[in-house]
Amino acid sequence: MDLQLTGKRALVTGSNSGIGVAAARRLAEEGARVIVHGRNQQRAEAVAADICASGHDAIAITGDLSTQQGCDALWQAVEAAMGGLDILINNAGGSDDATRTWETSHWPDWIEEFEMNAGSAMRMTEHALPGMIAQKWGRIINVSSAQATMPFPHSSPGYNAVKAGIINTTTSLARTYGKHGITINCISPGPVDSAVFREFALDLPPLRGKTFEEAEPFLANKWGVSAGRLGQPDDLAGAFTFLASPKARFINGVTLRVDGGMCGFINV
Repeated sequence: MDLQLTGKRALVTGSNSGIGVAAARRLAEEGARVIVHGRNQQRAEAVAADICASGHDAIAITGDLSTQQGCDALWQAVEAAMGGLDILINNAGGSDDATRTWETSHWPDWIEEFEMNAGSAMRMTEHALPGMIAQKWGRIINVSSAQATMPFPHSSPGYNAVKAGIINTTTSLARTYGKHGITINCISPGPVDSAVFREFALDLPPLRGKTFEEAEPFLANKWGVSAGRLGQPDDLAGAFTFLASPKARFINGVTLRVDGGMCGFINV
């Protein structure tokens, strides 16, 4: 299927690792001009170089999006490189400590996680919207989490709260800006294999001393992932790319779960 993305200008924040890399690579394979972003310049440049070596179009721009100054600087670099955006994927975020519980999480931790996740997404959205409105076309895709709607007990309460807020904000933005030819959707991943996730998972008491291959079926069963395994970054790439395309022009305000059947409730 031709997704009609040739020449579209795309920024994937947080794309020097994990699902961000997969999304950036797939967009480039579909013909988009991709900006790879991360806080680590060497890693971001390596991802962009790998995409270019495959015959596609990518550049690397680095910066910390947890501050207004960092977002402003990134946007200035985006405008200098491409003159604006057609596609914005707000993937940057996460948690500095995935083991936080209600007992160990305090309000400053919540503020930090809001800045990393919602702050980065909303500031970059504010920058991208005027150009999208002017050209009457745009795609914004936010990234939430299965934990936004199905939080684990005593696990990452601040992170879960901000990811739930991103789902709400996505719907509000979509209802506001859909009349301008802009769609704003959200992808909600389940547990996805990455270096950071492996470090977290293999530090859980039942899994210490095990390999990830030994731990994966235990985790899939414990968390109710009906696929019987955890996600791989490339499992999400197709969803990002389709929602970013003109083919998805009537899909707006949606939160798409890509979790291998983990969430046991019905979308309404």
